[in-house]
Amino acid sequence: MHLDKKTKSAIAAYIVGFYPDVKISGSQPEIDAFSRVLESSREVYLALQGGATIELLSEVLSNKSVDSKQFEKVTGQQWPF
Repeated sequence: MHLDKKTKSAIAAYIVGFYPDVKISGSQPEIDAFSRVLESSREVYLALQGGATIELLSEVLSNKSVDSKQFEKVTGQQWPF
């Protein structure tokens, strides 16, 4: 799995609420880790936009951190967001 500039742009677009048409390829563990960290990143964005409490923001940030570490472990790449 390689996150090129086009893919990173699509990820950013998804996080902020758009639905770009992009194909992601990789092993099943890579795709699973990608999906989890992508959704976690979007949850952080939504929490920030929705006036979340400190407790909720702390929870979603913690989840994203765990998912980012798993993504890096599986793919060898740092999550760019």
